[in-house]
Amino acid sequence: MIFDFFVTIFLSFISIYLTHKLGSKLKGNSCLSSSLVTVLFYICFYILGAKYLIYSKIVFGASFVGMVKKIKLSKSFLMLSTILFSLIYIFLYRYFSQFGGALGFSAFVACLASLLIIDLSPCLLSQRK
Repeated sequence: MIFDFFVTIFLSFISIYLTHKLGSKLKGNSCLSSSLVTVLFYICFYILGAKYLIYSKIVFGASFVGMVKKIKLSKSFLMLSTILFSLIYIFLYRYFSQFGGALGFSAFVACLASLLIIDLSPCLLSQRK
């Protein structure tokens, strides 16, 4: 369980980062960058004989988070959304049996929560003083 969590975090981080960087190189075509990252990882996992279906789902779902606008992606957003996506996906993948349910929902909630936490944290900290 702990190993799966760290693998999920690692794959999510790499996928989010690569999708975002590739999207900026492709002049903002985030759908193409998400597809390329997912296919690349799928082929690598398939060749290596790893749990390619599970790992590919993680990479695919995390690439949704990487499609966020360049303005919103900061180091804090990247780290927070990676951890949130991993936690949410690990919890939900048992309940959403189909390919897209847990992935899209996990990415959406991770992005929304990360943006809210990052945008609201200065306001909350300033009110404490």
